[in-house]
Amino acid sequence: MFMTRVVQSAAVAGLLIGAACGDATGPKFLTLPASFRTALCVRGNVTRHQSVNGSLANTDCDGGSQYYETYQVKVGADGSPDILLTSAVFDTYLDLYTVDSVVGDQVYGSPVSSDDDSGGGTNSLISGVTLLASQNYLLTVEGLDYTQTGAYTLSIK
Repeated sequence: MFMTRVVQSAAVAGLLIGAACGDATGPKFLTLPASFRTALCVRGNVTRHQSVNGSLANTDCDGGSQYYETYQVKVGADGSPDILLTSAVFDTYLDLYTVDSVVGDQVYGSPVSSDDDSGGGTNSLISGVTLLASQNYLLTVEGLDYTQTGAYTLSIK
């Protein structure tokens, strides 16, 4: 099942990812239908050399043991960026998935990498993983458990 650690139900089944969109100068992100964005709490797009500030709350998506938000990730060129999630108030966790295919109304993905505390202290860092410009990715920002919520910064360098 897609996003197995976070999504404990069939929430992704029946959701379709649409065709690519974007301009000729940057990475082309998938167009995600509103139902998909809502079901997986997609908060936006992030690419290399970008940082996003957010806040994880008990009103976000429920992964069965923690709350999470999702970002669509696309890189403009193949490479191994550092994906860093920091928070001064909670123990962070990252999961990175490919979006492998869309068949009918089914979305299929594969886990790429995950991390709990490689970013120092309770911060998460995914590094040394090659991301391909031709591939679409989803990244979940999570607290380690239900008590872990608050402000965070997600950076891709």
